[in-house]
Amino acid sequence: MRNLDTGAVQAKYLVRTHSVFKVLAFHPENQTVDIKQEMFELVHNSDGEIYKQNEFGVDVPYSLRTPDIMYGIPVKQIRYGQFAIKVCPVVGDTGYVEYFHDDITGWFEDGGVAIPRNSAKFLRNSCVFVPGVFDENNSTQDYPTDNTKLIIAGKDATIEIVNPEGDDPATQINIVAKTVNVTAEKSKFSGDVEVTGDIKATGDVKAGNISLKNHKHNVKQGASVQVNTSTGTGSVTSDKLSEAAQ
Repeated sequence: MRNLDTGAVQAKYLVRTHSVFKVLAFHPENQTVDIKQEMFELVHNSDGEIYKQNEFGVDVPYSLRTPDIMYGIPVKQIRYGQFAIKVCPVVGDTGYVEYFHDDITGWFEDGGVAIPRNSAKFLRNSCVFVPGVFDENNSTQDYPTDNTKLIIAGKDATIEIVNPEGDDPATQINIVAKTVNVTAEKSKFSGDVEVTGDIKATGDVKAGNISLKNHKHNVKQGASVQVNTSTGTGSVTSDKLSEAAQ
């Protein structure tokens, strides 16, 4: 039998790294979640009825620990400097927790340099929830089959950044949604703009110095003018054009 440091071996099983959890509730006021562990945990128990081989090939008795429920766990955010991707977990989302070596409760609540409130290591509630880990049945749903697309998807809208392969690939952005709202002091486009459908504006539309709203045509007195009031189109008939119309 190998000469093993029994205490060290037992301590190893107390070290926590990651566990899979499901969201039970989300608290937007402080960006925390209540979560339930998705897997039973094997616990060393001399009276256990479940036997598993350890790393030394020895059958060890285990019992099952009921899945944990933890409350008020911080959600990991994608935020660096002035930039952030803001998403909120919903009930049923799955992910994993990362356990910290020391108790982070004081740091999370007060910020700054903090003293651990508990001397124990790898506490169950000293962790952060990382959403976005799925089982095999849900991991490939509506996902691209290659690496040419970056997709930001919601229930009824999708933004795609596509870099197609080929001799002359040109990156394009596709936005699919019932309504796209753009709020800006000024929007600028460099290049051609193609529109399928109507264009409506509450203000003026200008081409160069010509105003669509204030543009006028001078028509020679006596000319015949016919205008369709429903479409705003019409015709002018004259035997001679005015100077403004030439």
